[in-house]
Amino acid sequence: MGKKYILLAIIIMIIGGMYFAFTYRGERGEGLNPGNDTAPQPEAKPDDRFQEVNLTLYNKERTVCWEVSSAELSSFEDKALLKLLPVSIEALNPARQKLYSVMAAKGIYRSGRGELTLSGPILINKDELEMETAELSWQKDHNLITGRGGVVFRAPFFTLTGDRFEARPDLNKLTVYGNRAKQAYFTWKERG
Repeated sequence: MGKKYILLAIIIMIIGGMYFAFTYRGERGEGLNPGNDTAPQPEAKPDDRFQEVNLTLYNKERTVCWEVSSAELSSFEDKALLKLLPVSIEALNPARQKLYSVMAAKGIYRSGRGELTLSGPILINKDELEMETAELSWQKDHNLITGRGGVVFRAPFFTLTGDRFEARPDLNKLTVYGNRAKQAYFTWKERG
């Protein structure tokens, strides 16, 4: 009889310990953090807010200029992190000719890293090519734009579908990837 009570007490302590381990946040609110995202939390209040904002960003080589427009900008962490809602981008070459345009639901710009992350839906228009993706990332020091969360490229005579893509900032060279479950695929459209 005594062994049953000891076993029951041990089980209760294990369950209680597991509950405490997964719910305790400590004195400063630290607990299990599934991600390493530094985006502002919903309860965070911005340092400043601005309406109808325009930013100009360049890649490291200054071969592509992004003219970024947003209806609303909120700054956090002493302007190190900027939240943009919604985002419109005109990409220009050094001669100020339009390379492509981007529309996104929201964006986060981390000025210290020179990193812009857009989340969507995101629509990119380049010549006769229309691209859609869920997330688009660009970092000033890396000559690379990445799209994740599924990508679809539509042109007058074909559709290309994949999981993600990588491209140079001018979008003239682009690589599309599938995932383990499904490769990227290309579909010709009927000419009509």
